Amino acid sequence: MGFCWGGSQTFRFTTNSSGLAAALVFYGSPPSDEAAIQAISAPVHGFYGENDERINATIPDTKKLMAQHGKPYDVEIYDGVGHAFMRRADDPDSPPEYRAAGDAAWERVKRVLGGIE
Repeated sequence: MGFCWGGSQTFRFTTNSSGLAAALVFYGSPPSDEAAIQAISAPVHGFYGENDERINATIPDTKKLMAQHGKPYDVEIYDGVGHAFMRRADDPDSPPEYRAAGDAAWERVKRVLGGIE
């Protein structure tokens, strides 16, 4: 699991490591080429903010490539938040949609991890 640059590294790590049960990518960009996508070894669970245009622009092509190569890519986009929404979720001055997105994302993390044997 990684966030921002770490999310990108988590996505990349799945291209170089076998035996992973899952990769949880928080607003990280995907590998840059199709060969890397082919090498992905684990289901990728993406966590993205609705207002993160730079990262979200990569999602449609990534979904297409992942599907073409039979790689699970489960994406959830959280309403009303942008990049690094998890960092802002606990900030008392953040808008309420950040708290809601953070809470929903953590619930999803627990479901994903709870499903790993």
